[in-house]
Amino acid sequence: MMENKRIQTILIISACAVLVLAIVWAFTRGSNSELKPITDKINSLGYSFHPDDLFIAYDNSNTTIAEVIAENEETQVNEKELEKIIAESKAYGFDSDIKKRGGVTLILAREGTKVIICYLVDGEIELLFTQNISS
Repeated sequence: MMENKRIQTILIISACAVLVLAIVWAFTRGSNSELKPITDKINSLGYSFHPDDLFIAYDNSNTTIAEVIAENEETQVNEKELEKIIAESKAYGFDSDIKKRGGVTLILAREGTKVIICYLVDGEIELLFTQNISS
């Protein structure tokens, strides 16, 4: 009888320890992520992403956003659409210089039916815009 009580106590203590570790992990995950500063900037625009929610879709050095858009059939846009994209990005407060040369990274994040498309140049957000998709 005493042995059963001891085993039950050990199990309860173990379960509590696992619960505490899970809570700590939930609040600290991503705090050391390289994407945290990018996530923070995106979230300052009214979103609520976690670094784990961001997907790096492209990363290459010595290129421009314009070259990346032109070389990928899925991202090609006409001049009028590109003007809208640049205007939206500038409204968010980003330089939006698609001809700036450097290390270009494309990051995607989805919130409901909205996709946030974020181009970094040398680790800083250069161009950010949204696109609505059907579920």
